[in-house]
Amino acid sequence: MTIRGDQTWLHFITFTHRLIFMNYVLIFLLLNVGCSQVELKPFTEDVKNIFKTNIVTENEIIIAFKQVLEISAIKSIDLLSAENTFLTDNNVTIPFPKEAQKVEQSLRKIGFNSVCDDFNQSMNKSAELAVKEAIPIFIEAIKNITFSETKKLLNGSDTAITDFLKTKTSTALISKFNPIISTQLEDNKTTKQWNKLINKYNKLPLVKPVQADLSYHVTQKAVDAIFYYIAKEETEIRKDPAARTTDLIKKVFSQID
Repeated sequence: MTIRGDQTWLHFITFTHRLIFMNYVLIFLLLNVGCSQVELKPFTEDVKNIFKTNIVTENEIIIAFKQVLEISAIKSIDLLSAENTFLTDNNVTIPFPKEAQKVEQSLRKIGFNSVCDDFNQSMNKSAELAVKEAIPIFIEAIKNITFSETKKLLNGSDTAITDFLKTKTSTALISKFNPIISTQLEDNKTTKQWNKLINKYNKLPLVKPVQADLSYHVTQKAVDAIFYYIAKEETEIRKDPAARTTDLIKKVFSQID
């Protein structure tokens, strides 16, 4: 009985050792197989991005950019079409054409301040009326924006989106604004008075004749005013998270903060 018991105990110990040995072998094999198949690499930016929960899709980027363009354009136009903004905001007030500023100076020197003020008011009022027509042009321009375009704009300058919109719409805006401004200036008899003053000035001795298209001058300044404020809005959106008014704009632009 004693011998059988000792043999049983010895058998048990041997079996246990075998199990332990086999476990070690198995662990060794697993470790070696794993190491041979998986190359451990440090985290790169691409790997880190896999674990981000705020992944932005192509479609979201496109929609976010459309929102930026629409919000910036509408906000700018609402501001500029408000009564007397062009007259009171020094950033966008339309002065006499550069070629005719000497004419204005000469007129004011001889007491024609009210005439010059009327000209300024008429020019700025006509721009105020014209800018209201810009929204359909902007909406059409941003309707078909592509992902490749938005990728470049996302990492562009502080006014990359504005510059893109300006390239796409300036010609159409000038074509739309010019007839409205021309009609307004004629209705206010500004064009007629302008031509009369310029003709008289050009007949003065020793002066350089002035050739200035008043309607085109006001039109160009009205277009410049719109893009001035769109650029200002875009810069705020890029730099200040508080200026991002939709969840999608916040999500997309947070990726470049």
